[in-house]
Amino acid sequence: MPADKMDNQQSDPPVDFDSLRALIQAKHAAFPKRLSQVARYLVDNPDEIALGSVSSIAEAAQVTPSTVMRFAQHLGYDGFTALQEIFRRNIREKLSLRDDVKGWKSAEKGRFFPNHILNQTIDVCCNALSGLTNMVATIEIDGAVEILSRARCVFFHGSRSTFPMTVALQQALTGAGIRCTLSMDLTGGDDVLALATNEDAVIFISRSAHAEREFLASSLAAKGVPIIAIVDSSLNPYTDFASISFKLGRPGDANFLMPTLAIALTEVLVARLRQTRA
Repeated sequence: MPADKMDNQQSDPPVDFDSLRALIQAKHAAFPKRLSQVARYLVDNPDEIALGSVSSIAEAAQVTPSTVMRFAQHLGYDGFTALQEIFRRNIREKLSLRDDVKGWKSAEKGRFFPNHILNQTIDVCCNALSGLTNMVATIEIDGAVEILSRARCVFFHGSRSTFPMTVALQQALTGAGIRCTLSMDLTGGDDVLALATNEDAVIFISRSAHAEREFLASSLAAKGVPIIAIVDSSLNPYTDFASISFKLGRPGDANFLMPTLAIALTEVLVARLRQTRA
């Protein structure tokens, strides 16, 4: 059987982007490697799917064009064009909403022009924070708090792009009385993580736009080490090995949004830890 072959083909394909994304997220763990690569690229890069060709999408996802077409067929579509239309409809809807917002801002431009960049940035942050309740569930918060409260030591692993939020979370938990160790790619993090046992916990903070080293998470999970993943995509490789995953924002969001959301999540976790102890 070919590597990309799946046992079952979806008989009733989704007709809108949200349903399609939910289906991919529900099934991606069962996809063979090549189809999983396509799934991750589709969910993380919806605009590129809407505007690209089979060849350009295949090249970006590092698969063959036939794999992209086969992925569409496995989801129940007649071909890639039918799948792509879902993404095109989604981008048309986003552009329509953007035009509405642009019209509102134009009407207000005269009043706020001296500070319009500041106001726009604040608006983006406020909108992102208001959506945090849809990104994070109470059961996930309580699950993370349980892992953190019983851990002998919490290891933090981040990369250059996630350094600010990794350090912020480490400092916050240290201030709450949690023993922590920082592990970064640029400081030989592999050797530090090798010390973790099933009595500890590891937090991976990761952006999907950067190459990940999921073998670290795989080896830790094999030892029974509890893992918490803070990512910007539910298809990030680290989520496959995590006990608890927090998806903050979307790939391609403004660079400051994920750190903003991560700091807010940190405050929630610390407050919940203190409540639990009280």
